[in-house]
Amino acid sequence: DGQLHSLVTFNDMKQFLNPVASPDGKQVAFLYDADNPEFDYLLGLGIVSTDANKQNAITRLTQNFKLSHQQWSVDSQQIYVLRTFGAYKQLYTIKTHNGVLNQLTNLPQNIINYALSPNGKRLAWISEDAHSVSFLHIADSNGNNIETLFKSSIAPDDIALSEVREIEWE
Repeated sequence: DGQLHSLVTFNDMKQFLNPVASPDGKQVAFLYDADNPEFDYLLGLGIVSTDANKQNAITRLTQNFKLSHQQWSVDSQQIYVLRTFGAYKQLYTIKTHNGVLNQLTNLPQNIINYALSPNGKRLAWISEDAHSVSFLHIADSNGNNIETLFKSSIAPDDIALSEVREIEWE
């Protein structure tokens, strides 16, 4: 209708948000820390309807995750995100109707950025390992059939690099 509508209000909350509209235009996904109004450290995923006639409540899809770079699937049924867990960021999907999280990548690499193909069938991402070796990967949109298209290292071939391992403890 050409009018400005507030979809949701964050009362005195410092939040990151980074809103992204769904392809069908019916919802907006954003990142926020629902449990901490002072700092936006554990950014979770929320969605809100764009219907100005509804009382727009936030649907909170995740809790206690550190997410970034959300992007809708072509069919608006799931949202791709990067999740920081331990030393690395990995690609996940989150179902919009129930918040189920599905891990797509599990490489000993930190994913820097990713893109979904226009038809939603393929993913591409840039990652870096602990030795600063950069990679360009492609895969099916469900994370299967990963291919490495490019690998580049800033370290000379004749330099010895230490072993890198992730260690978990309570």
